[in-house]
Amino acid sequence: GKLSHPDLMQEIALLESRADASRSQRALECQCCFTDSTQVVRCDGAEPHVLCATCVTAYIDSSANQLSTGVVRCFSSDGCGGILPRAALALALETRSLDAIDDAVTKANLPAPSLQHLQISLCPFCGGQAEP
Repeated sequence: GKLSHPDLMQEIALLESRADASRSQRALECQCCFTDSTQVVRCDGAEPHVLCATCVTAYIDSSANQLSTGVVRCFSSDGCGGILPRAALALALETRSLDAIDDAVTKANLPAPSLQHLQISLCPFCGGQAEP
């Protein structure tokens, strides 16, 4: 089938990440911490950024509340806004980081608890809660 522009960009980023993984003897420089790493993820931005697994894991761990859609955005300092493709994350990261993303999505999609079944009465003297 035909791929849309965002799908094509994600597919290119995935292929580049796979190529990076297969060339494990060749380390690439992370554009966040500037260290060389063989486990990297590329964003799908117009100018793809290379981010090491250590930096991506730290970002996921510190941004769990921002991952409610399951989308991990590029966190390069230039405000890229590209996406780190899920398949590329799966190649480079440990399972616990992927689980953290899934947990954030699950928590964001849980229905709000219903309080309609509770009857709360306030004490007319002190304003505190009284049993119904």
